[in-house]
Amino acid sequence: MNTQVLAPEEMRYLRELKGIFHLLRGREVAVDEDLLLEGFYFSAEAHRGQRRYSGDPFISHPVAVVKILAEHSYVDTETLLAGILHDTLEDTDVRKEPVTLMANFGEEVFSLVRGVTKLKPAYFRGKLELQAQTLKRFFFEALTDPRVLPIKMADRLHNLWTA
Repeated sequence: MNTQVLAPEEMRYLRELKGIFHLLRGREVAVDEDLLLEGFYFSAEAHRGQRRYSGDPFISHPVAVVKILAEHSYVDTETLLAGILHDTLEDTDVRKEPVTLMANFGEEVFSLVRGVTKLKPAYFRGKLELQAQTLKRFFFEALTDPRVLPIKMADRLHNLWTA
C-alpha cells in the first residue's frame, strides 16, 4: 500500500473513502480496497493544491463520486477506481502523460476514465464541434462499456449539488 503522506485536509477524505469500504462490506460487495486506496493517493497527489468552488480540496469531489456510485449503482473495483480517477486526465498534469494512468491502473480503468473526460478545445474549430466530438466519444465509450454512464452521472450529480 502507498505510504505517501497526505495533507491534513486530505485525511478527512481518506476517512470518508474508508467509510465507503465499510458500507460496501456491509452490503457484501467485494472490491479491492488496496487498489482503491492506491487510486485515492494517485488522485490526491494529482489534484493537490486544486480547490473546488466551495474552497474544499479537489479530492473531495472524486471521493463524493465514489460514494454516489457505491450507494446508488452496481459497483466493481474498476468502476469505483475510475470514479476516483475520473478528473485526472482532464484537470491535472496526468493529461500530459496519460500512460502513467494506464501503467498504474490498467487499460480497463484508463478506458473508463477516458470515456468521461472532456476533449480539449485546442483540437477543434469551435465550441459546437468540441461538444459534438466530446458527446460522440462519450456515447461510443458508453456503448463499449456501459459503466461509463453511472460514472458520468455521479460526476454530474455531485457537480449539481455543489455548484
